[in-house]
Amino acid sequence: MLRSVSHSRRLAEVRGGKPRNRKRSQGSPAAERAHIAALAPGTGTTGKPCCRAARTSMNPGSLISVSELMLQAKTLTRGLVGLCRAPFFAHMDIPMMANFVKNFRAKYNRYPSDWAVMEYDAVYALKQGIDKAGSIDTEKVKTALKGATIDTTRGKLFFREIDNQLSCSSYIGVVSDDPKYPFPIYHDLVEVKGPDSWRPEAEILDARSKE
Repeated sequence: MLRSVSHSRRLAEVRGGKPRNRKRSQGSPAAERAHIAALAPGTGTTGKPCCRAARTSMNPGSLISVSELMLQAKTLTRGLVGLCRAPFFAHMDIPMMANFVKNFRAKYNRYPSDWAVMEYDAVYALKQGIDKAGSIDTEKVKTALKGATIDTTRGKLFFREIDNQLSCSSYIGVVSDDPKYPFPIYHDLVEVKGPDSWRPEAEILDARSKE
């Protein structure tokens, strides 16, 4: 089950060395391990390095894209915590994603990678910009997309006006087998929204002022 949570406060706690009140836990123990591993790999709730045994029990991982899930299906360690950018299986309830996956499989006889999903979304983002601008002129399309909300396979996303950053999410979960697919996917999947992880606007303005 896909859950969307804000990690801003949790990240501040990790950096500040504050222990977490476990009553505020928002998921299963596996999901909790995913949160900790993703926000502070190799550290405990105090922000200090864990012992080797603790790191092993948490099974911390790193970027494990859908490509690795498919290509390393037989050898990838189950229970490993991983991060990916655009897992199709997280949004099969969105018609645009379901249709894309159906058509992709019909053409290529396999499931789409993160990169295929992002490239598909990029093309359709451009199409929406062209439609809105009524032109293929670069400047007009750029202006049309500034601050715009667009439809994607991952739902509605928006461009932040200050830097045109798209509010794409990141996804954290535990590598697990699933009867629906011939390869492992992420269980205890958590979606971290773009605005919860991107650089604050104040920092961008400060950096620009020093250029």
